[in-house]
Amino acid sequence: MQTKIILLFFVLLSILLISVTLLFTAKPLYLAKAERERVAKIQKTYHKTYSRKRNRHTTKRSIKFAQAKIDEILIQTPLSFKANSYLLEGNQSRENYQTLAKMIDVLNNLKDKSILQIETHTDKNGSKKSNLKLSQQRADTLKKYIHSRSELVFISAIGYGEEIQPKKSKKEHQKRYLNINLKRIK
Repeated sequence: MQTKIILLFFVLLSILLISVTLLFTAKPLYLAKAERERVAKIQKTYHKTYSRKRNRHTTKRSIKFAQAKIDEILIQTPLSFKANSYLLEGNQSRENYQTLAKMIDVLNNLKDKSILQIETHTDKNGSKKSNLKLSQQRADTLKKYIHSRSELVFISAIGYGEEIQPKKSKKEHQKRYLNINLKRIK
């Protein structure tokens, strides 16, 4: 019986020690956790408001500089259409849309008002009539895409088919089937 009393005494003593320990340490632990949550909430709110206020600054470009930049973009990653189609989708659709996004970024940061002229060409495969129609459809597709995402007021799109030979690019000795020209509105 005496062992039972001693065992009960130790159980009660351990419960009492655990209670006292929790009493003195629980409050500081809870307060520390509450403080971490409060700081995290403040940082999250500050980050949201700061990122909303922050504007991306890009300098306005002259038309000559923008034309050179567009030519550089088209030489590095030329736009390509599906064979006998005016759709941009295909094996390289991701690169096509990235190229267009870069061009639109340049076009949206022009100093002066300008006219964008899109000229498309085709190879000599197929009839002249179908090539002329295909190149005009490609030009119209690009015009529609650029007009929906840029701030330009006037965009002309001309499809030449195979009649007028496209320019050869300077860096690579291959034909460019797409020319984009900027002209200042006076």
